[in-house]
Amino acid sequence: MSYRIGKGRPPKHSRYKKGTTGNLRGRPKGSRNLATILAAELKKKVVVREGDRTRRVRKAEALIISTLAKGMSGDSKAANTVFAMQSKHEGEVEQPKVEELFADNEIEILRTYGPRLLKQLEERKKTHDAH
Repeated sequence: MSYRIGKGRPPKHSRYKKGTTGNLRGRPKGSRNLATILAAELKKKVVVREGDRTRRVRKAEALIISTLAKGMSGDSKAANTVFAMQSKHEGEVEQPKVEELFADNEIEILRTYGPRLLKQLEERKKTHDAH
């Protein structure tokens, strides 16, 4: 043999051939990674008791509720966790979609008359600012 064999230098006959992969079967279909499993679990619902009533909420919400309750009862680590979550996600409040706020016929009315109404409001503002 004219080359050195050792750590990181396997014998040439046992090395991968060019163009082949070391993972012949590949990733099995349907296998999920940690992020996918965690997201699916956090979306599942559990029963939460608040005072004398119970309600079903997602696990993510239940986790936030319980962490907030611990923070309110004096657990400083839980309180810091809540504040960290709040500052990280501040300004990310989900805005409702137009379709959720209005019925179909109302959306059509807004599309038809909205531009004209906006123009009239802008003209009124200009005349008001001029006085």
